[in-house]
Amino acid sequence: MSGIPAPPVFDAGPSPAAMLALWGALALAAFAYAAVLAVRERDVLPVAVCAGALVCALNEPIYDTLAKLVYARVPSGYVAYSAFGRQIPWTLVIGYVPWVGLVPYLLSRRMEAGVSRAGLHRIALALTVSVALVELVNSVWLHDWRYYGGHSARGVLGGGIVQMSAMPILCGFLLCVFARPASGVRRALLGVLIPTMALPIVFAATSWPLYVSNYATMPDALHWAAAGVTIGFCVLAVLAVSYLAEQRSPTMAKARA
Repeated sequence: MSGIPAPPVFDAGPSPAAMLALWGALALAAFAYAAVLAVRERDVLPVAVCAGALVCALNEPIYDTLAKLVYARVPSGYVAYSAFGRQIPWTLVIGYVPWVGLVPYLLSRRMEAGVSRAGLHRIALALTVSVALVELVNSVWLHDWRYYGGHSARGVLGGGIVQMSAMPILCGFLLCVFARPASGVRRALLGVLIPTMALPIVFAATSWPLYVSNYATMPDALHWAAAGVTIGFCVLAVLAVSYLAEQRSPTMAKARA
């Protein structure tokens, strides 16, 4: 096993202001839609879940270190917080709102109404594609983050894309089971809390092979195998949660009655 190396230092393609405007527009659109749903349905949950996504961003330096992922340096005014020797930019924190906040809430609505396993599998695939597109845009234009654990493609495949197929689905399921039946302050608190727990559950449970390999001395083939196992664990997580979600759907409940 090797120690924890210092991450590389580099600058993004666009300026920090442009990056903040880009991710800010996406986050603002997601939060605005959550606010519209909250007012329309007189329900604090969609806004609470988006707030929970922002709190969940406190996990970022932990998994960045394990995944050997680092973000471009920015002036101090663009840094949200520093921890574990990492400076976490505001662009990253607000980027949690769409994928860790709004999407899980929308999934919880689908699950409460009843959704098939096949439907959730298609959603998981769409989520994977969405993150893959973001990774592609970063690779060819933004250059806002890098994987520095050997082959960057291994980090992208095993540490950047597949977890976000499983995390929103697990978060949506937990919201459906625990937050949606609740009311008042308890509903709001669960909306904030559940995203902060769902993300580390998925990342720690599925990605430990990749994390161990990032700090181990082993043949290149085993490094790739570790990334493959991480991908397999993410697929299994999606299959397991989709099964549970289908089992508790209203359609299945009627069939068992």
